[in-house]
Amino acid sequence: MYANQAHNQYRQSQVQATPERLLVTLYDGLLRFLRQGANAMKQRDLETQSLCITKAQRILLELDRTLDHEAGGEVAAKLDSIYRYCLDRLTYANHQDDLPAMHEVLEQMTTLRGAWAEAERIVRKQRAAGIQTQPAGQRTGLSASA
Repeated sequence: MYANQAHNQYRQSQVQATPERLLVTLYDGLLRFLRQGANAMKQRDLETQSLCITKAQRILLELDRTLDHEAGGEVAAKLDSIYRYCLDRLTYANHQDDLPAMHEVLEQMTTLRGAWAEAERIVRKQRAAGIQTQPAGQRTGLSASA
């Protein structure tokens, strides 16, 4: 019963989430899988390492797929470059059991997550003040499906 209630609350919160909030949530999942993959790598748990890195790569691919290069211009191009670099580093990290490569990606994605969280906070404040805003993703080259 409690699990069903928790699931319903989770689904309701996702329906009400803004595109900016969903983007930050996606980064949260990415960071969680990166940390789990790094911990598995330290413990030499190759199965968990591979599973977590693959999940992180899928999120990065989704972030890259949702970039709108036409609307985002230079920002979208830079994000595309960062995502592709991180995908390459994760592939290398997984094949070579390279913890520094994992930490490099984790650091870059933590920085981006922080920037998106700050943008989400600003947009939320503006909306609360009644200021019309364009979704942050549209200003930076992410499509509405992000």
